[in-house]
Amino acid sequence: MSGPTNSDYSRAITELTIGQIWDAAGLPLPIPYKDGVVRSPFRDERTASFSILGGGRGFKDFGADQRGGVVDFARLCWPNLSDEEFKDRLVEIAGTRTHRQASPAAASAAASGTVPAPAPVDPLVARAAKALEKKRKEREAEENIYALRKKELEPEVDEKRRWLPEWPSVVRDRYQDGADALLNDGRAKEKLAKARGWPYYWIDELIAQEKLSYVLERGCDAGANARRQKGFLVEFPTFTGSLETGITAKLHPIGYHQRFFSLGTGGRPDTKGWMFIPGYPKGEPRSQFERALVEVGRERGIPYDPAQGSREAIIAPLPFVLGDVGTAKLIVLLEGQWDAISFWGACGWFHDATEIPAGIAVFGIRGAQGMPAFLAYWGRWLRANKPLAWVIADNDSAGRAWREDPAETQNKITPPSLAEKLEHAGCRRVVVSWLRPGLWGKDFNDYYKAAKPDTLKMYKWMMKVGVMDGAGGWAK
Repeated sequence: MSGPTNSDYSRAITELTIGQIWDAAGLPLPIPYKDGVVRSPFRDERTASFSILGGGRGFKDFGADQRGGVVDFARLCWPNLSDEEFKDRLVEIAGTRTHRQASPAAASAAASGTVPAPAPVDPLVARAAKALEKKRKEREAEENIYALRKKELEPEVDEKRRWLPEWPSVVRDRYQDGADALLNDGRAKEKLAKARGWPYYWIDELIAQEKLSYVLERGCDAGANARRQKGFLVEFPTFTGSLETGITAKLHPIGYHQRFFSLGTGGRPDTKGWMFIPGYPKGEPRSQFERALVEVGRERGIPYDPAQGSREAIIAPLPFVLGDVGTAKLIVLLEGQWDAISFWGACGWFHDATEIPAGIAVFGIRGAQGMPAFLAYWGRWLRANKPLAWVIADNDSAGRAWREDPAETQNKITPPSLAEKLEHAGCRRVVVSWLRPGLWGKDFNDYYKAAKPDTLKMYKWMMKVGVMDGAGGWAK
């Protein structure tokens, strides 16, 4: 095969970009298609130091103190090619090779109407074409994952669940009835406190703050044999202020998060879980209350199909909240309301409310959908207030996903970690902690039951991880 002409090569180096060379050379992903800073493809490094410039036409490698254009970058990729091979490689990538004039034999065959036999395909060309097609498919997959990353970093508010921050009277009355029932049921309070390792008075404090209730099960109406389960308040945030002057949050009750058990044969529970109220009953409504829930959904434009009954909530899985959400400077994120309550109590803040430091809010994230809901509904507040975030993850699969270190997945396209999501949402700094596996159990409530940390131990932990300064204030 004859080499490329000078005009072929000139067009190639004019049209090619760093990204195309990166792609053709099979360098580690991600492929930089625009200006930005990435990790160097020529060495292992934890901190990105390779800058793409000029719309992809130049580069600056701060780690190696090198800079140059497309040709210089290509030379780094293929240092062992001869000049002729190097030019031919760039022309092949750019697709600028000029087609030569047909040979006399080919021209004669065309004039006579006969079709000449196809020229044999160069194995190198075939292999290059196959490699380029593979890279194209990888790039498409990469772009799809980047779209997924963007969706996870910037979850959207579910407009079907965005209404005036108020709960239906039938739900409010049922929750209040449960709070009154728990306040007067010493046996139920003692059982709950013992199961969680809490002091008895924590239950009374939660009831007084209207955070906890002992609600009738959804399929039951009031009566002598009615069954009750614990329920935790769900609150919807509204905001005042602006991104420039700061935003203040206010919480409004809109429903509750309730434990449920489904009875199997012989009256024994066969499934258990959590549900959000208001929400759809599963199957046909079995009580006056469930029929009222169906009407609530219809009023909000969410029809109920009894043939496809589900426990899907009409309200979003918003977090359980304790503390000052007005202008919080530190937010603590734990998995679920049990851990959030245990953290708050371990700090001594149920015992003496006057000891609660200003500017702290504790969030119990609810289930797999809880974090997208938190980022979607609280994102505006995070962007304006830029709080310090402290994440205390569980020692299970969900907790491991929360604390995943992006450095461990270098040069791989992975969904964003929780720290990335929080930083993207506006948190000025994110600290991720977790309890030692096998020592204290899987979550903070297990740790509290086993170790019974006091206020001093909690404050020492906060200073150790860098969320509290030596003067007792929140770190910058």
